[in-house]
Amino acid sequence: MELLCGELNKESCLPDILGEFNVQNRTKFDLEKDDEIYAGYGQRKTAYPYRQQDCYNRILTPKKVKAAVLENQWMCAEFLPEYGGRLWRLFDKKHQRELLYTNDCLRASNLAIRNAWFSGGVEWNCGVIGHTPFTMDKIFAAELQHNEISVLRMYAFERIRKIVYQMDFWLSETEPALECHFTLYNQNEFQVPMYWWTNIASPLYENGRLFVQSQKAYSHIGGVVKKVDIPCPQKGMDVSHYATLPIQQDFFFELEKDAPQWIANVDSEGLGLLHTSTKRLQSRKLFVWGNTDGADRWQEFLTDKAGKYLEIQAGIGKTQYGCIPMPANTVWSWTERFEMAKISKQTMQKTFEQAGAEIGGWLQTRTVLEQADAFGEEIRQQIAKTVCFGTGEAALENKIRKYQNKPLLVGHLDFASNDKRGQMWDNCLKNNAFVCNDPFFEMDMEDVFWVEFLQRHPNLQSWQYFTAMSLLANAQDDLLKAEWLLEQSILLKATALNCYIKAVYKLKNNDFKQAAEWMEQGIKLCDNQLDYVKAGLKLFDMAQSWEKMLKVINSFSKEIQQNSRVQFCKAKALHKLGKNQQALDILQQGSGLEVEDIRECDQTIGRLWREIIKELTGEYPDRVPQWFNFNSMDIKEENTI
Repeated sequence: MELLCGELNKESCLPDILGEFNVQNRTKFDLEKDDEIYAGYGQRKTAYPYRQQDCYNRILTPKKVKAAVLENQWMCAEFLPEYGGRLWRLFDKKHQRELLYTNDCLRASNLAIRNAWFSGGVEWNCGVIGHTPFTMDKIFAAELQHNEISVLRMYAFERIRKIVYQMDFWLSETEPALECHFTLYNQNEFQVPMYWWTNIASPLYENGRLFVQSQKAYSHIGGVVKKVDIPCPQKGMDVSHYATLPIQQDFFFELEKDAPQWIANVDSEGLGLLHTSTKRLQSRKLFVWGNTDGADRWQEFLTDKAGKYLEIQAGIGKTQYGCIPMPANTVWSWTERFEMAKISKQTMQKTFEQAGAEIGGWLQTRTVLEQADAFGEEIRQQIAKTVCFGTGEAALENKIRKYQNKPLLVGHLDFASNDKRGQMWDNCLKNNAFVCNDPFFEMDMEDVFWVEFLQRHPNLQSWQYFTAMSLLANAQDDLLKAEWLLEQSILLKATALNCYIKAVYKLKNNDFKQAAEWMEQGIKLCDNQLDYVKAGLKLFDMAQSWEKMLKVINSFSKEIQQNSRVQFCKAKALHKLGKNQQALDILQQGSGLEVEDIRECDQTIGRLWREIIKELTGEYPDRVPQWFNFNSMDIKEENTI
């Protein structure tokens, strides 16, 4: 299909060993002894071994995007296998109604663990806390027929947890409904922290209502996660009338144990989306952006003209603040169902508790979910014909398993791939030796297998060998060994890659001066690569090395200097060096500097503007221009500028 897309561009040439801000990793808790939400379990500081996707732009142009479509007389469902298998659109033909919030563009913004993310549709998040590593990467898609029902299968190997997830989708033959069967395979000899959340973008109806069968929820209130009453956690708030909620907020609903698992978002007429599932998904969530100027700016930033949305979600854990333990050699599965919600006017007029009980009672009498679950189990191990090929991590994992005489990954799934990112490590296995001539490794690793392999097959004349060993040691949190190994690499040859890694190690040891000096040397060797430059500027910022930052920015090509992140860093360096008018000129160029990769919850651009104005006028402004206001967390940030 043709979509309006921003340019994603290539992933970073550097390993993600510095990390991105993740709000779930910086949360405090005030919980009861029986809550068992596994707070903090499975948190990650970085997306390593995945690389960052941070060189996108916001210029929208028509682009052909692969789509997998399920369609019958009742419904049409459109998926994007090149973007994590996102369910992009779900149209109920019988009622002539869109059931999801489908964005009018596919535009990357910085909200995921690999940076790039886009809003709209339904996202399948697996493995680590946050948005899936495959948010803007390809996964496998295949098709099969069973009892004359067309099934779309999508699947992937998640490298951090080393698990496979499989998603089977089909349309009901008797009514408008999309049915989905999900399977997680942990074929390891060890327990893994597991995370799954189905994130559904749904229209924000002006007088809409949310219904779910719950009396309590976990929510971030006043900087701490607490259990609160539903639907009214605080005075003046009513979660069921979500359009009135003041700030960006999550509510993780505690579901009644023996009741059906469901959530619904409907408009003032009682029409919208109903999502149900089997018991494996033990929680439901509401996410709203809120009603601040910062919230409005974010929603404007994520779309073209598609308007506002919220998210209703379903997960295997009680919250998204931790993973749950998945035992070794275990298979988990469940079924989900998407259909139109049709809630009567009489029910709409009832209280939240009464309406929830009534809807839950009606769902309790249905058997469609159990029938769909049985069908999903029936087809789960059937072989499907692959039509779109995903990334190469699973194929490489199977070669490692073959090398170790271990069982291969899920046998009924085809993991053949033309992805070149793992070719270096593939060549190592083929040659039974370390072979690499690439100045930037194609794929990072953290496996103990590769530590042992490289120790058995040393290549003491290769700087890449010592760099690889250093990264593996760093992944095992042995920074002392990692630094020593990297020094051996640099003695053989100083490169942009090992200089960057050295700078990060120095930063981790709080040696800011040395970190900045190594980063400066790396910049000289990077040949104006934007992804490298952006990583370098981030490190200069963390090291508070403003003179060096400004010096290297002025050495960049004109094209690199015009990048919005580079412009922001230049403005910040100028401000820190007392050149406030020059800094302000950068921020106020055109309609205002728009930083393409500004991070969710990042208020640095508004804060920088305020600090500059204070230096120039002597007064600290209490309001920020709308263009710079991305603070959706605080109602006091209202502005009239």
